[in-house]
Amino acid sequence: MSPDDRLTTAAADGAGQPRLALVDALRGAAMLGIMLVNFPTMNTRAGDETTQYGGVHDGLDRAVGLANMAFCNGKFYPIFALLFGWGLAVLWRSWSRREGRPGRLLFRRLLVLLGFGVLHIALVWWGDILLVYAVIGLMVLPCLRCRDGTLGRGAAALLLFVPLLSPVLALLDRMGVHASDAVLMPGLGLASPTSEQVGLVYGGGRFVEMLGLRLHDYLSDFTPFGQAKVSLGAVVGYGTYYAQLAGLFLLGMWAERKQLAVRLAGRGERAVAFLCWAGLAAVGLTSLRYGVAALRETLYYYQGEALALFYVATFALVFPALGRAGRPFQAVGRLSLTAYLAHTILASLILYGTGLGLYGRIGPAALLVVALVSYAIIAACCVLWTRWFLLGPAEWVWRSLVSGRRERFRRHPAAAPADGAAG
Repeated sequence: MSPDDRLTTAAADGAGQPRLALVDALRGAAMLGIMLVNFPTMNTRAGDETTQYGGVHDGLDRAVGLANMAFCNGKFYPIFALLFGWGLAVLWRSWSRREGRPGRLLFRRLLVLLGFGVLHIALVWWGDILLVYAVIGLMVLPCLRCRDGTLGRGAAALLLFVPLLSPVLALLDRMGVHASDAVLMPGLGLASPTSEQVGLVYGGGRFVEMLGLRLHDYLSDFTPFGQAKVSLGAVVGYGTYYAQLAGLFLLGMWAERKQLAVRLAGRGERAVAFLCWAGLAAVGLTSLRYGVAALRETLYYYQGEALALFYVATFALVFPALGRAGRPFQAVGRLSLTAYLAHTILASLILYGTGLGLYGRIGPAALLVVALVSYAIIAACCVLWTRWFLLGPAEWVWRSLVSGRRERFRRHPAAAPADGAAG
């Protein structure tokens, strides 16, 4: 096999669909960034996770937390969202050839993912993203029938123009119009608990108390309905986040149609050019966001997306040189749902009263080490797992529920890779 083949193609998945090694590895690398963010986020009161992490005890915690906010928080989920859209397009194309009814299968797939999300919120963590991905995935599913240009224009509109709505409302407020305060409907009026109250529940409360607070935190942090009154400003603010995810899904679909991963993998100069442009945008937007206080909120999404693209370009450039060192990233990328659930369960056992109950007692510095060690353990387990099994545990349940039959789980003994390589 040529070096380019090793770079762009990997072992087939359980359905026989060829996989792209770069895409799997990029998904696994993005999972590392997500874990670096989620561990301190699970140690933070809902609503504060994008401004300051909880458990800050000294200068080291503060410095680590600020660095995480600047370079990790909001910078890796765009990569994952883009790859989620990519995956939808891959499945649509594959199932169109083999099944002839891709829409129905993808609809069922997203419904099962929605079920995973509901259970994850109830049993583990209010910050679950699976439910949101499922709902937005269902909303953009018809777009898979659109032409390439339509996908690209839709992604550009959602990613470039929707984030400007909040600044426009703020400008109207300063002009005396006060449009953002317009009440659209009454809300639930959920009280906002203090950090101490949250710590008592998550750090040592009973399961029923934690369940109630998780539902409270989800409604408060992911929807505008937790407020006493649902205002236009709140709807636009929350809607911008969901519009960004939808735009990234569409961008991923468009990128898959254009086979951009293959182009980046096969042509190093393309990755270098992409890296340069993304790097310039990331440096410029980061400087503006943290240098001009008035622009900090306005540039949140733009800076996050620019840094995400910079990380993608950097990884695409260095991935061919990683060799065997890139295989753990590929393994985690192939088992991304299992890895996602595993790391939140592990974090909950460390931080919440269902385990060690260290919520608020350790800070971002210690959790940085915990996240890195946890990723190493999960990656090692994924590498070993993919030697003998076609699918991760969560992926197997997901696929079996979608197909309505028990999917093949184990590899044929002769197919197990001798060196532990994962597709």
